[in-house]
Amino acid sequence: MDWAVLRGRKELLVGGTVNRFIPNPTFDPVAKPGCLDDYYQGKNKAGASIRDAFGELEPIHPEYRTGTHGSP
Repeated sequence: MDWAVLRGRKELLVGGTVNRFIPNPTFDPVAKPGCLDDYYQGKNKAGASIRDAFGELEPIHPEYRTGTHGSP
């Protein structure tokens, strides 16, 4: 596993090949917590795609990576 910058985007390499399984391997930006609750509870009256249900992405919060106490 390794990282490469291709066309200005950080990509994950597995065995020297770009891994497309995880579309955002840096997990930054991310969806807001709970954004898919309504989607998975069947409250998708507008018929939005799951991609649309994610809504606007936001920069990852440091505590998502380090925990609530700021320690890794």
